[in-house]
Amino acid sequence: MTSAALNGAALGRMPSICKAVISPSSAGRQSARNPTPTVQPDIWSRSARRRLAIRTAVPAILVDDGKPTMSSCSNLLRTRMSFLRQPSALHMFVVTLRCEHSCPYCQVSRQSTDRSLFDMTEETAQRALAITLQSPSSRIKIEFQGGEPLLNFPLIQKIVEAAKREAPAKGKEVEFVIASNLALLTDDILSFCKANGVSLSTSLDGPPDLHNRNRPRPGGNSHELAAKASRRLGQPWGLIASAR
Repeated sequence: MTSAALNGAALGRMPSICKAVISPSSAGRQSARNPTPTVQPDIWSRSARRRLAIRTAVPAILVDDGKPTMSSCSNLLRTRMSFLRQPSALHMFVVTLRCEHSCPYCQVSRQSTDRSLFDMTEETAQRALAITLQSPSSRIKIEFQGGEPLLNFPLIQKIVEAAKREAPAKGKEVEFVIASNLALLTDDILSFCKANGVSLSTSLDGPPDLHNRNRPRPGGNSHELAAKASRRLGQPWGLIASAR
């Protein structure tokens, strides 16, 4: 039984867990002239059609007769995936797919009309909230996304109010954040968010010309609206701003 040290960073970029092994013979031949042994790909790396660099001082996979043992592979997978055992505290509610922006890089299949087809219903929201409050986590964060979630702000209000009403009986603390482009921010929305501790998360692509080009909307003023809303929000009660 021998051990092969696999580069953990490289392993994370590969689709399989066991990518390469060192045979005892090749390791012996290499040790005399080069501290880095030759890689002999096994079935996993052949299927991926890639080779993995072998380094030292990283977690090892045991190999037997040139093949990684099943227990060694399963232990590595169990270690790498251990975070999945912890219940998630973050729950995302996509309250609408509608958006008044048409950003070319957006991962959402943006829709601009017919809220009956592309907005989350109140029934779905109630079911989603019930599942969220069943989480083993004592502290829960609900993040509202879209589309542009402010297009369905009345549903956000109902979810926040229901969560604040139901969470204490279940021993939960709930935080709320809305991921928004801020173009539709109004005084009424601001007042509700401030009264209920709802944070607003936004980002800018850069200076006005770049932001407006990357985030086109009717009027071509997405940067102006975002910057104006950001100044209105300020820092005291929770603007989360980031730059791409």
